[in-house]
Amino acid sequence: MKTIKHLVYCDESGNTGGNYIDKEQPFFVMAGLMLPQTQEHNTACIEDCAKALKVNGELKGNKLLGSGKSEKQVLKLMNNLIRFCLPTFIIAEKRYCIACKIVETALDNEYNSAVTQDFSWNNVMKKEYAEVIYGLSDNPLEKFAEAYDHKNKDLMIDAFRDLCVELEKANQHKLRDLIIHAIPRLEENMKDELDSLTLLPNKALKTLQLPVFVSYLMLLEEMGRRYNVLYSVIHDELKIGKGLESVFKMYKNASETHYQLADGRNIFLGWKHVTSVKFCNSEENLWIQAADLFAAALYKMATSIYQNKPISNDIKYFGKQMIQFTILDGARSADTMMALSTFKKIWEALNDKQ
Repeated sequence: MKTIKHLVYCDESGNTGGNYIDKEQPFFVMAGLMLPQTQEHNTACIEDCAKALKVNGELKGNKLLGSGKSEKQVLKLMNNLIRFCLPTFIIAEKRYCIACKIVETALDNEYNSAVTQDFSWNNVMKKEYAEVIYGLSDNPLEKFAEAYDHKNKDLMIDAFRDLCVELEKANQHKLRDLIIHAIPRLEENMKDELDSLTLLPNKALKTLQLPVFVSYLMLLEEMGRRYNVLYSVIHDELKIGKGLESVFKMYKNASETHYQLADGRNIFLGWKHVTSVKFCNSEENLWIQAADLFAAALYKMATSIYQNKPISNDIKYFGKQMIQFTILDGARSADTMMALSTFKKIWEALNDKQ
């Protein structure tokens, strides 16, 4: 079978670095446009969009999606692009990611004697625990996020104790007991994690960008293996770009290995189909500018619904098209990292079921 080569131009929206508790920016989105290498020159519709918007410089989604007229032009561009581009994206809810990080920190079998090694691969149970923690009050989640950001041991212990109190009230005794067992070695756990931050430049390991970036590339690798496609990824320039490149090389150069998680999802090491990752100046690349518009449109759709703000029919139509990509069977081009209640709220709003 002939191997096909594709380019994936991607960008982000909603990035707050290591700050997971910015309630005004509840999501982080990484989004890309995948196209055959032979279509790279086909930028006419992006140029037409810039002319219609009377933009002489760079197309930026956070500036253009504020008014109805500009929004309509941007979404018209998206509809034109998906005729020959495959949308790829991950939408991450920051509050849910805090809950997941609590699970990863508290229930690490290296530092918690009540957790077995098998738990490392049981993402079904991890998600169940994350949903429980997500449903608690803001106080312990925000306290954990602050403690994690500043590596404050005492504040972290307070956060864990607050979690245990709330879990007791919620009759979540098993999870409470597991978290209690994490406290004796919490200082050692935090010290080791603090030391690991030096492994990548610009504290890339603290950001939400890193796990989302890896998950995004993992989607591409799985699609490449299924459909025999090679992907070159081109992202807008980032402060942590070198760190992300280092992580890409680590996965690509690792011994080829395949793990399957409890829910059937796959983890691949020794990437063969994501062949390269590079970072380019968006001012000089129309495709990255289009990816920026795409990420911003997804961010606006999710955030507006989450915050109970009205959305236009154009955004609703766009969102309804895009959300379908996250529920396809097999190798998908899109995914979400969010609480079930959040996904349900977005789904129902886009499908007029509220």
